[in-house]
Amino acid sequence: MEEQQLHLNIGLQKIKETVEQVEELQKSLSVKRLELEDKNAAANAKLKQMVRTLALLISLESLEFWNHSKGGN
Repeated sequence: MEEQQLHLNIGLQKIKETVEQVEELQKSLSVKRLELEDKNAAANAKLKQMVRTLALLISLESLEFWNHSKGGN
């Protein structure tokens, strides 16, 4: 009977340890998720900036080409 009780207590302790580990992993995951969201937002902002810059450069090159083809500079 005592051996069975000891076995149950060991099993219960392992379950408690597992629950604690899962809680810590969930906290870590929440932090990592927030970090990922921040980095993703920063990357998207940078990408939008790059696209705007590229569009501006293309517009300027088109204008320059148009001016040259019309006898401008």
